[in-house]
Amino acid sequence: MKILHLTTNLKIGGISTYLLILLKGLKERGIDVYCASAGGDLQHELDALEIQHIQVPLNTKNELHPKLVIAIYRLCEFVKANEVTHIHAHTRVAQVVAAWVQRFTNVIYISTCHGFFKKKPLRKWFPAWGDRLIALSDPMREHLVNDFKISKQKIVLIENGVETDIGDKRLNDYDKAELRKYYGLHDSNFVIGSVSKLERTKGYQFLIKAMPRIIEAYPKTKCILIGE
Repeated sequence: MKILHLTTNLKIGGISTYLLILLKGLKERGIDVYCASAGGDLQHELDALEIQHIQVPLNTKNELHPKLVIAIYRLCEFVKANEVTHIHAHTRVAQVVAAWVQRFTNVIYISTCHGFFKKKPLRKWFPAWGDRLIALSDPMREHLVNDFKISKQKIVLIENGVETDIGDKRLNDYDKAELRKYYGLHDSNFVIGSVSKLERTKGYQFLIKAMPRIIEAYPKTKCILIGE
């Protein structure tokens, strides 16, 4: 089995982190894996894992951008030259490109849905979901079934995992104490924290609105949000 994963870019974020963990796990199981994207901050992680990266112009949100033709051509050539058996797309643009690559190469195509999609007309005319879909949660699976009329049998639920073997990435007691001091926290504080893009789709507005009630019940609670 040889799997080519497609994503828009390798900038720091949830999809890129998910993809790196997935690629590492697949390689450890003896599966040949490749990654195609427009590159980004985390590309060095692929190099460290000795996973080949194919640079293609996927860094756009426009599903009809002319440069995607170049990406489709290069990926078709790569699939044929390396006898790739599966392609796996992780963003909407990657899904569109993967659907075209499948048409020209007959490779098996899978996609993972990392979020909720707007019901745009192009989704109806060119669904590009793949042979199988991976949903990361029950609400996401219901969204695909109810809003896009996708057969439930076509969707596989695989919830997000986390990397537990983080070894020397764990903070020691001194670093923990320094961080608490930096943020003005006392040992008695219970801390709610999150590191992410500060976007409405993350649901931070609900946490922020809930904080007064949480503090009322647990006065020593602090909330720290880190992101842009």
